[in-house]
Amino acid sequence: MSGLFFFYIDYHVVKDVTAQGESSMVGLIAAALMFSMQIVALPIYIKMIEKKGKTFAYRFGALLWIISALFILIIPANANPIAVYALGAVMGFGISGPGLVPHTMYGDVVDAGQLMFKERLDGQMSGFTNFINKIAQAVGLAIVMFLIGVAGFTEREPGAPQILSQPDSATLMIRLIMVIAPLIFMSIGMLISFKYKINASRQKELAKAIEHEDGDYQALLDELSS
Repeated sequence: MSGLFFFYIDYHVVKDVTAQGESSMVGLIAAALMFSMQIVALPIYIKMIEKKGKTFAYRFGALLWIISALFILIIPANANPIAVYALGAVMGFGISGPGLVPHTMYGDVVDAGQLMFKERLDGQMSGFTNFINKIAQAVGLAIVMFLIGVAGFTEREPGAPQILSQPDSATLMIRLIMVIAPLIFMSIGMLISFKYKINASRQKELAKAIEHEDGDYQALLDELSS
């Protein structure tokens, strides 16, 4: 998404500037706003988690990301940079939720795993999570590059002159991917989040069950896995 964002800016939002061979700061400023807003949003999401729970915070961020991404299809070519800055800021705020919340869930899942498997599996769970993450990144990049290539995206060869424009089909594909990918994957994540049962009270029950290993906690595990 971050790589496509610069393509989107250069070849759609400021396409006339790029076509003239001139550089533009619009992409850099918009990306900086997007990434900085992800940091600014963290304490807000932490407060949201305290008040509403982790799954609510995840769904809030995912929904905001989906809604803001839809504006990518609305913003016209050579648009006012202010519109792009606003889009980057709002989208960054949304991205922060799905980026943060799964990490806060990790400890809860490890606690539940300790009860289920009778041993602490932090290393195995962390390794598996990172393994799946790397696979997803690699496959995602490959699919995206393939799709924009099929759509006619012109790749710059090493040492060749700068690419000053892309066909409309390629810029349309870039915009569609930036809209459809969050729509599909964040929607899946939101649906999965409804199955996540470890809230604040369940966290306390898990901690108590781990502390008293000889207790009867099968009912708790059954409830969490139902």
